[in-house]
Amino acid sequence: MTVAVLDFTAKAIGPLGAALIAWAGVSHTVLNSRLQDTAKEWHQDLRWASELCASEKLAR
Repeated sequence: MTVAVLDFTAKAIGPLGAALIAWAGVSHTVLNSRLQDTAKEWHQDLRWASELCASEKLAR
């Protein structure tokens, strides 16, 4: 009885554990990618605003 329970538990939890570990890795990568994209966009906006301010000062 105990062997059957352990065998069933290993068959049920093993793939589930592997799937959770894979999901955690992918989720972490996607989150980092989104944060990096947001930082790049913010930097581009800041550069655009700086160039706009500098061009207005030169135009005066």
